[in-house]
Amino acid sequence: MSMGEEISQFHYSYEMEEIALQIFLQERFPEEDVIELLYINPDSDDIRQKALTELNKTSELKNQIGKQLEHINFNAFSLFHLDELGILNLKSLLDAESVMNLDNAHIIVERFKALLNIEEMEWIRADRIE
Repeated sequence: MSMGEEISQFHYSYEMEEIALQIFLQERFPEEDVIELLYINPDSDDIRQKALTELNKTSELKNQIGKQLEHINFNAFSLFHLDELGILNLKSLLDAESVMNLDNAHIIVERFKALLNIEEMEWIRADRIE
């Protein structure tokens, strides 16, 4: 927000990969209980890894990530005193390919905060604020 107007939007769901994986498996195995396959089955770790590998071969997950990132106005981050290099680093961080290759989905938040020099900021979900 700037002067009461939204100038950029960014939403990143930590659960997105998990949801995409569940949908992916449900489409392939409609007769199976996806929750059981992914979490209860004795071979769930192996099933999960194979399914993630297959999912990543499709463009579905990358497309979903891209949709979450498409409303970012990177130039708006100049309000945080980011120079051109800082904005380029932010674009690199918030790129669908980069996000897909993160080992830990939470690292994106820490890198984002570091780029904006707001490390002390705590993330609070809007639906949890009373």
